[in-house]
Amino acid sequence: MWKAIDYATSNMYDYQDFFYDPDGFDARLREMKEAVGGKPFLAGELCVNNSAFQNRSYRTAFAMGQLYHKVLTGLDVCGILYCWTLLNVVQPSYGWTRTLMAPDAEHGLVPAATSHQLRVYGAYSRRIREGMTRVEAASSNPQLLAAAFSGKAGARTLVMLNRSTAAQRVSVTWPGGAFRYMEVVSPRQENAVEPMAPGEVTVPPGAIVTLTNVPLGQAAG
Repeated sequence: MWKAIDYATSNMYDYQDFFYDPDGFDARLREMKEAVGGKPFLAGELCVNNSAFQNRSYRTAFAMGQLYHKVLTGLDVCGILYCWTLLNVVQPSYGWTRTLMAPDAEHGLVPAATSHQLRVYGAYSRRIREGMTRVEAASSNPQLLAAAFSGKAGARTLVMLNRSTAAQRVSVTWPGGAFRYMEVVSPRQENAVEPMAPGEVTVPPGAIVTLTNVPLGQAAG
């Protein structure tokens, strides 16, 4: 039966057991990778349902960002899906951790971010488009997690997550890669687009910086 299945998928609620030790989850991912083999893997229903983490804090969202990095690089997933993109909720805590957006009843029911989860998820979705393939990326600092993707017509995106308490100065070496945009995610910046300056890039502590030449609202190739 397993041979007849075209792809594999799984929810990953058990990652919440590793919020205080994210790298401890790597062993489970390696076991999953071995079991899945060469089948495409879809990481679905990613969210927080542990009562200990029912909050809208950036730290909780940042912990989920490490999961996105790990499944993309460790499992080579073909997609990461948050539990809900838009859901009309009654309980505030359900909105903070289960859905990225909810209708804002006080402002014409226009969808609004429920917490910091949307901006962190955006760092791993806004500039990584269908058809792009992950390429190997290495960092000399284990506290700086890097994931790189390339696509048609020279599309390139590099996502760097700084889980240290100090700013990291990064010199990016990607032959033939020219970035046009830099996006920053932090407690104070929501996928803020900044000018792409030449030279080293600073990744603040607890921030996610995306370097890319993929424009928003258009296909990568």
